[in-house]
Amino acid sequence: MKLKVKPASSDAVVQANKVNLARHDLTSVQKKLVALVYSKVRIEDDDFHEYEFQRQDVARALNREKDNDYGWLKDECKKLLKQVMAVPNPADPDGWTLSVFFTDITYSPKSGTVAFRLAPKLKPYFLKLKGEYTIIPLPAVMRLSGKYALRLLDIVMQWWSLIEMKGKHSIVLSLDDLRVAFELIDKYRQVGEFRRVVIDRAVLELNAADLGFRVEAETDMIGRRARGFILHVSRQRYDDLKPVDKPTEDELTVEKLNPIERGLFESLLAEIKINGELLPLAGYATPFMREQAQIAEALQKLKSVKKIRSKKLLA
Repeated sequence: MKLKVKPASSDAVVQANKVNLARHDLTSVQKKLVALVYSKVRIEDDDFHEYEFQRQDVARALNREKDNDYGWLKDECKKLLKQVMAVPNPADPDGWTLSVFFTDITYSPKSGTVAFRLAPKLKPYFLKLKGEYTIIPLPAVMRLSGKYALRLLDIVMQWWSLIEMKGKHSIVLSLDDLRVAFELIDKYRQVGEFRRVVIDRAVLELNAADLGFRVEAETDMIGRRARGFILHVSRQRYDDLKPVDKPTEDELTVEKLNPIERGLFESLLAEIKINGELLPLAGYATPFMREQAQIAEALQKLKSVKKIRSKKLLA
């Protein structure tokens, strides 16, 4: 049966825990497309449906609504149909199930719709789940841009009920399991490189996304040998945040700027915001705190410019 659906802020992907460390190599766009469609699956359903979206809703969800044509959507769907996931077989602990995510995707320019038919082999991992499943809010998925950050989100959310109840939890991850799950068997062979390129970047983005938790990564060592990583996840609430310190009397503030300085300040601030778009909240728990840091950085740069100009005048 075909269902006409629309993305909603309350949508969430509900999947068996085995999917969280399943082996696949989806790009971030492909992972978001999968999440968008699978968030419409209800665990109480007896079967998958064919899920039909308006193409502009898909574009809006993926922040691609400014693109005038939908060629990118066709390209991503073609690539997605070739992607295979290897997930542990529920009937055999030593076995695997290999499956695509979608059997077919139908695009209709006339009606402006795109419909997804899900792979039947994946039904045991999304339907009639009685326990050991993970709930991943769709808005959280859409706020991330890195493929490894998206994978770590699945893992963190697996433990979310415990994190919320206790306020924190440490998740131990095997390096071998991560290499297999992330399709990185032959890449980043040095543990330090794996941590820097995969783990640290993903953790930075998770912390930047204002998702209600903060992650700190630690290399899990046995003697001198690294066997994996430990993610220390703590629940973060806005009332726990420290206020931004008020400027002292001798500090340069926006209010003290004359019209010429104000124009230069606005230019510097715009440049800082553009350069920081990749991880817009990196290191800051809320947009307000990020904005305060950007303003402080622009004022610092303005102060440097004023010193240079003063030296030139005195020369």
